[in-house]
Amino acid sequence: MNRLLTGCTSLGWDHPKLVMAGLLGLSLLTVLGLSRLHSNTNLIDFLPQQSELVRTSRLVDEHLIGINPLTCRITPPPQDTKAFLETAAQLDSINGLHVESSEPFDVTLYVRAIGSRQALSLLTTLNDLARFCFGPQTETHFSGYFHSIVTESDQLVGDLVRSFGLALTVITLLIGLQLRSLKATLLSLVPNLLSVFWIFGVMGLAGIDLSTGTAMIACVVLGLAVDHTIHYLSFLRHNPQPDLNAAISDTAHEVGPALVVSTFILAVGFGVGITGSFKPTIYFSLFTALAMLAALFCNLTVIPTLLRLTKLELRWVPAAFHRTLHSSNHEEVEVL
Repeated sequence: MNRLLTGCTSLGWDHPKLVMAGLLGLSLLTVLGLSRLHSNTNLIDFLPQQSELVRTSRLVDEHLIGINPLTCRITPPPQDTKAFLETAAQLDSINGLHVESSEPFDVTLYVRAIGSRQALSLLTTLNDLARFCFGPQTETHFSGYFHSIVTESDQLVGDLVRSFGLALTVITLLIGLQLRSLKATLLSLVPNLLSVFWIFGVMGLAGIDLSTGTAMIACVVLGLAVDHTIHYLSFLRHNPQPDLNAAISDTAHEVGPALVVSTFILAVGFGVGITGSFKPTIYFSLFTALAMLAALFCNLTVIPTLLRLTKLELRWVPAAFHRTLHSSNHEEVEVL
């Protein structure tokens, strides 16, 4: 444990340029991964491909009709629907259709097993097709459980992203009240935000979509990892060592063991979900555990690097005052 903590601290303090170069490289890869990350919820792909439910769904999807019925109502009721129906039936995602009624004009489209991202594109295509065939004043209304799954899944992901922004704002304000320094507050957010962005960048590079399961990673990691950053900076803030390097080393060896042990306990606890069969649970468990380990690395290595480069002095109580408080001479304390 001591060698690990000494190595991380020395790497961050003695080789700041090397650490920053590594962070820059990882950040560039993260940006590339984030550009490939898309919100997409596909219920069929969430399950093992050899499961009975998936095999049955694929069979119906390929040889019979689509497994996802989508009801489309067009108003005002059109007179000639032949062109619309023929074009809609030729779309790749449509496996069949059935006209329910002519007034109001309701048609049920049987959609293949596709994700929410493709489904949203399909809805846009059908809406544009209806306006092209029946005029710009045409309105298209979609309904059915498939439409509900698509819209609610994307809405849930959006809500989770917004909740992360709200949690980040509240945590920033609370840390700012404690540290009473804008620079120190921004410094405390770096390890936690880096770990979250790295994980989502890896997901984008690996081709893993942002779904209802993976979108929760950010809030969970932020809520857990920020505790370690607060413990680290709070101890450093009150450390009596006169030299900043010595104070960082002392802080790492005092609070570092607790941070390492608790992080590994959390990582292993979340990692249990990797043994499951439901893909959102697997991805959530895996990337949450990896994000916790990345946040620990940032707390022990990146914070010393930033402190050295910015020359930011976090300690607000003079070191002489600490040494006096720890002195056995009570007369000096009374004089103070």
